[in-house]
Amino acid sequence: MSDDINLSGLSGAFAASKVDLDGRSSNEEPPDGEYEATIEKSYLRLSSTGKPMVSWQFRIDGPQGSPQIGRCLFRHDVLASTDAATLADKVGRLRTDFHRLGVGIETEQDLKTKPAEAVGKRAAVKKRTKGGFVDVFINGVLGPEIDPSCGF
Repeated sequence: MSDDINLSGLSGAFAASKVDLDGRSSNEEPPDGEYEATIEKSYLRLSSTGKPMVSWQFRIDGPQGSPQIGRCLFRHDVLASTDAATLADKVGRLRTDFHRLGVGIETEQDLKTKPAEAVGKRAAVKKRTKGGFVDVFINGVLGPEIDPSCGF
């Protein structure tokens, strides 16, 4: 019965919370489009199937006045394929995007440390949904960089 649940630990959260009536949820995915964004995370990890993957998190910070400012875009580059040419294309796209950001990925070992160098960089990105799959393209680098230690 709900009368037995202790809610006293929530009083501070209720006092600090705000009701958002502008009709959008912060968890709602931004629509397809072109955005300005800061890279908050970029790192190598394993996918749920154990394949190497570079994960990205972008925080939308433009264009100025956009209702999408503050929302996040996510990108996951799984570096695996049964076809060598497809895998080479995936790696090539990933390396190209890092080079656009001024981060040189020259060998597979660079994937262990270099993605973090993209954190704090601003980029022009495009989100596109096709066939139920979401992709985020890095179209170019913007300035100035944001110091990742200052938080948002």
